[in-house]
Amino acid sequence: MLSAFPLELQSILREKIKGKRICLPEGQDERVVQAASILQKDFLAKVILGGPHFAQQHKETTQKALQARGKEERFASLQEDIHCAAGGLLAAGEVDAVVSGCNAPTSQVLRAALFTVGTSHKLLTSCFMMIFPTPSPGGEEIFLFGDCAVIPEPTAEQLTQIGFLMKDAFACWTTKQPRVGFLSFSTAGSADHPATQKVSQAARLFREQNPNVPSPGYEVQFDAAIVPEVAQRKCPGDLSMPGNANVLVFPNLDAGNIAYKLAQRMGHAAAYGPILLGARKPFSDLSRGASVEDIVHTSVLTCALANSSMSG
Repeated sequence: MLSAFPLELQSILREKIKGKRICLPEGQDERVVQAASILQKDFLAKVILGGPHFAQQHKETTQKALQARGKEERFASLQEDIHCAAGGLLAAGEVDAVVSGCNAPTSQVLRAALFTVGTSHKLLTSCFMMIFPTPSPGGEEIFLFGDCAVIPEPTAEQLTQIGFLMKDAFACWTTKQPRVGFLSFSTAGSADHPATQKVSQAARLFREQNPNVPSPGYEVQFDAAIVPEVAQRKCPGDLSMPGNANVLVFPNLDAGNIAYKLAQRMGHAAAYGPILLGARKPFSDLSRGASVEDIVHTSVLTCALANSSMSG
């Protein structure tokens, strides 16, 4: 089921989720049941499946979680919400991760995450792990693309936070060095526009706050980010811009969503996600069209973030 992942990555992810407790509250969906079986058999994860009375069984836990987040007045309307029930278990430490949403809109899942576990960096964002069949000119085959699903028009400060969360996720999942590029239609001020200024500001803030993470500190075009020869022409002599970025922060949701689908459908990349980032504990959304394989992959990547710097 992880066959699309490089063998080294398969080994890392299997080890990270072994024995972890994953809550899949939509347990009346056959896709979820099949995914749970795979997670338990192939990955030795412990799966808590929701059933017909799941929300009722965990009303007290849900209420405590809402109360801790200052949302107790919402309990009457949310006590039958299975996503909030799962979030309550997560907040209480009874599970390590929650994956839900194959039968609910994203807004409902995001609300459950915000109301029960809250955020670690004042925002929820998302990323896709993209795995390409052949390496990029910079030698990379595994990338993170973000944000592709949550924040339509992030501010410069939000882009900086998105980059921060993505670089931590990349390091957690791959154990490799993240190299972050903030994408624009300009490279190092080659175009002057409010849109490029926003990205430039975000890149500068990111580098100031994360001096040990390779990132040029200015906005870059996609080709300069991943092609060494282009990087050398557009940023001559700048050793911080070698053209081998593996974490790509897109300027807005339009660009990120289009890019991952373009890479998936025309570049034949495998796309895993969206994985929510920024919750205090791992909590991810699923597409309502999610396949069994999608649920397994999202669960694996989400649960792998447990007990890392991404949670708590």
